[in-house]
Amino acid sequence: MSAIDLHVQSMFSFDAHGRIDGTNDWVEHPLAKVHIAFSVDADRPAVRFGQSIDDSERWSARVAELAASNPPPSDQASLIRWRDQLARLLEPLGTFEINGGPAYAADRVPDQPPAGTALVTPGNTDALDRNHADWRADVPHQQPMAVALLGEHAVAVCATVRKPPAHAGAKFGYQAGLETSPNARRRGYAVLAVNAWCHAVAASGFVPVYSTSWDNVASQRVARRCDLRFLGSDISVI
Repeated sequence: MSAIDLHVQSMFSFDAHGRIDGTNDWVEHPLAKVHIAFSVDADRPAVRFGQSIDDSERWSARVAELAASNPPPSDQASLIRWRDQLARLLEPLGTFEINGGPAYAADRVPDQPPAGTALVTPGNTDALDRNHADWRADVPHQQPMAVALLGEHAVAVCATVRKPPAHAGAKFGYQAGLETSPNARRRGYAVLAVNAWCHAVAASGFVPVYSTSWDNVASQRVARRCDLRFLGSDISVI
């Protein structure tokens, strides 16, 4: 298993032929038609297709040819170059969106959850009321969920937005989702919430995984401040 598979296996479910057949999220999302994963420990990207794509072997070979002449995306500008070339290559498949970004994992987590944080459970959601009430419906489904507090109120939320099926085992990762209140940004609260979430995920026996988009520089900064390990990057064609 390559490093980036920690991210991929937490994001998607696959059929018996290795084709994407769902997302590991309680909220329904459009399925990726094509997913390209660039791992730091692999020479070639792993290309996976949704069930709607016929003749996937031919398309996989064409994407591999494209990858052979282009380095993996490393910022928004290089993602745009990939997007433009993929759009031309995959034009026969119809219209689609293309997005992508880096993925990280937490190898070292705090021995204790950081001060000023708390876990939110179905029986304890009051901290969300002022700034993050729209997360309340997610609480039963996105455990663990950690918050950074300003007084008694959450100002940053980090929750498990995707996780592999229960039978997958602890070798796979839990995927983080992060939101910070506008009035609390650039003040360290996101880092506190992510570190608290990483502690809770690791305590449950799984690997904390964090991914973002190339245009979200602030989120990439949070990953660095949390000392997360870079796994690689990916591109989704939806």
